Amino acid sequence: MQIVIKAVNFIGAKRLNHCQFQEFLKSMDADYSNIIYFSEVKSRQMLKRFYDLRHEIELFMVSKTKFVPELDDENWLTDLAFLVGLTAHLSELNLCLQVENQLNNTMFQTITAFHMKLKLWQAQIKANNFMHFDMLAKHGPVNSQKYAALLFNLIQEFENRYFKISDVIEVH
Repeated sequence: MQIVIKAVNFIGAKRLNHCQFQEFLKSMDADYSNIIYFSEVKSRQMLKRFYDLRHEIELFMVSKTKFVPELDDENWLTDLAFLVGLTAHLSELNLCLQVENQLNNTMFQTITAFHMKLKLWQAQIKANNFMHFDMLAKHGPVNSQKYAALLFNLIQEFENRYFKISDVIEVH
């Protein structure tokens, strides 16, 4: 994340860089005309945009003699692709939990369903099935065990934060 934020901030910190980057994207016929700047709210969108524009960003940074070696590192790009997919899933959960006038029970069901999805995704990734992480599927070979372990850690975190609380509530 730090590398992405550093590159995005370099592009946006000075008006000249920002304008030159927009012109550069136009000249490259890029899918986007701009990069999204980092904020907690837009981090998913910013990551996806950065991933989609990674080749253009690399060329622009080279033209500014501001090298980002990670953009040539296939392992780092694979990690970024996983992060983009995972962040998208977490953002989707976040939106579901923000619906107004929801009962606590409905929110808990949403979290429980997401927890089950995490377990499914972990099993699928272990089996080299990346259907729910389409950007990760574009990279190869993928260290499935690494990403399955990361999902396992997230599953554990969900269990510690959400399901331990429900155990306490049921006891009392």
